[in-house]
Amino acid sequence: METGGVTLIPIDGLDYILPGDKRGESWGFTKERWDGSFLVLDDDRIMCALLHATKEGAGFFRELLRGIEASGYRVAVPCPMPNMVAVLKHYGFVEHTERDDDGEPVDVWERPGS
Repeated sequence: METGGVTLIPIDGLDYILPGDKRGESWGFTKERWDGSFLVLDDDRIMCALLHATKEGAGFFRELLRGIEASGYRVAVPCPMPNMVAVLKHYGFVEHTERDDDGEPVDVWERPGS
C-alpha cells in the first residue's frame, strides 16, 4: 500500500484509510489535501496516525476533525509531531497514555467528551 511516497506494510487487524478512500471523502481526506498520510479505523475512533497537509494552515485538519466527529467517530492522534501539539491543544485535545499490543506506553491525544 502506498500513499504519497510512503509505503504502508499492512498489519493484521488494522483498517487503514488512505487519502481518496471513499470512507474519508466526506471528511475532506482527499489526495488533493493530504499527501503521505493515513488514518486507522479503531472501533469507535479514527486514529490520525500520519498527517501531512498539502497546504499548511489551510484549515484541512479543522475540516477533517469536524467531518470525522460528524460521522460519529472520536478522533485520536498518537505520538504527534511537536508542531502538531499546539494545534491539538487549540482544539481542546488532551494527552493520555495507552498501551500498545506489546504493552508499551503510547502517548495519545483526544478531545474529552467527543
